[in-house]
Amino acid sequence: MNTWELGELVYRELIVQAITQARRTGARPIRVDRLVGGYRVIKVMASVMVTTYLLTPLIIALTTHWRGLTNIYQSPPYEYLTMYFIILMTYMLLMPIVTSVMGYPTIGDLLRSLGLGEGVIRLAAIISIVRAIDIPLTSSIVTAAVVAIIIHAPSPILITAQALLLGLLSPLMGIIALDTVVRMRGSINALLTRTLIIIINSIPWVVALTLLLLSEDPGIVSPGIAQYIPLISDPLVMTRTPALASSVITTVALAVLDTYLLITAGPRLLTPRLPGGPESLITVNKPLRELRFRGAFAGLVRYYMRQLISARGSLGMVIGGLLMAVFLYASLAASMNSLSQFELVIGVMAYVAPLAFITSFLPVMMYNAEYSALPIILTMPITPVRRMLAKIPMALIAYYVLTSPIIAILTALHYTLTIPPILALATSPLASTVMAAVIFQLEVRDYLNGSQDLAILNLVNTILIITATSIPIITFIAAQVITASITYSTMDMAITGITETGLLTLILITLVRG
Repeated sequence: MNTWELGELVYRELIVQAITQARRTGARPIRVDRLVGGYRVIKVMASVMVTTYLLTPLIIALTTHWRGLTNIYQSPPYEYLTMYFIILMTYMLLMPIVTSVMGYPTIGDLLRSLGLGEGVIRLAAIISIVRAIDIPLTSSIVTAAVVAIIIHAPSPILITAQALLLGLLSPLMGIIALDTVVRMRGSINALLTRTLIIIINSIPWVVALTLLLLSEDPGIVSPGIAQYIPLISDPLVMTRTPALASSVITTVALAVLDTYLLITAGPRLLTPRLPGGPESLITVNKPLRELRFRGAFAGLVRYYMRQLISARGSLGMVIGGLLMAVFLYASLAASMNSLSQFELVIGVMAYVAPLAFITSFLPVMMYNAEYSALPIILTMPITPVRRMLAKIPMALIAYYVLTSPIIAILTALHYTLTIPPILALATSPLASTVMAAVIFQLEVRDYLNGSQDLAILNLVNTILIITATSIPIITFIAAQVITASITYSTMDMAITGITETGLLTLILITLVRG
């Protein structure tokens, strides 16, 4: 077995642990090949999204014979939005993977027992991390290079490379930072560990949201200053020499830093220094312990809420909501006198919608964990419909906690007319919760039948969740364009979301009875 094949095996273990957390829960994973195949589909979908985004202006220009193609790719809004999208995509793909087996020395010990040297183990660990994002990484760079050649400008390849490198930065820093904290046995404490996690997880969000803010109003920073600022100087590379130099230096510096972090972080991922891993320092052992729940259903609600509060990413999600509120305030403060009602509402929804999408995938993660212990789940005296209903409080509370800072900011700025749409947007995670239950029930039926008839479901799983979440948002925007009324648009979004939830519930009931 060569090193690449060994890295592939370590990568598969990373994927299974990221999805099932089997070493933490003790549950035996079911159909490992499908778990790995499902994550491969997620990588392919992410690649298709990035490739489509990068090629869309080119396709439009070629089909319409429009001559302003280069201007689009070099426009600040397009470049900043491209970086915003790629940074968060890379970060969210990699973050669960690189922390999936920290604290469990089984992989490293097994490789050493086979007589493999530390150099081989180090290389296998590095390969496994790269494999987690290999498809999006390759497709993004290749597509950006093709576009750069066609338009005769380096901007696409520079911004894509910088965004990918920034997305890699935070997860790799997280491994090293947590391992370093664990070394400090005499001064280690949960507060220090949580602070490090918050800071590290906030880096990609701060950078991405700054770029999102600049995409809305590039004039916030004058070109004379922007040409010297890393990342912000990218749209000026064809017109100002200092901007080109700044962009190239930034790309090289990020590449060197990421290479060092990758070489350093790989072995630490498989060689923890503390039994239970750094996560043992930051897990809330008994959340909601002061509350008492009676009955199986109430106990299940408590269980899901405890999982949400205890999750490693729970604080990071709250920080993400706070950052969204801060940047929304900065955006409104910069242009509050020049925005029409339509622009104001759409601008607010642009900041709230990502929080709805984040919340919508919480039930998916819960169902993924349940799938890893499916034999146990099937013996529970709780119906699939009640399991779905028990997840709804968790999803709604998470959404309103994440959006509460934005609501507070809008209230302080006297933009209360934009608050009802935010409250009504809770129908998006509501609908996605039921959609996740439908998908899970299809997987259960597939498992019980012992077939692979629904393997194609892996291809559309994420699309189904995104679609269920997007339908209320799309109807709101459409109604806003047609009626220009916040009241009608909000009612339309709420009715659409409730109707969608009801239809999906009927589908779930049909599947359960069938």
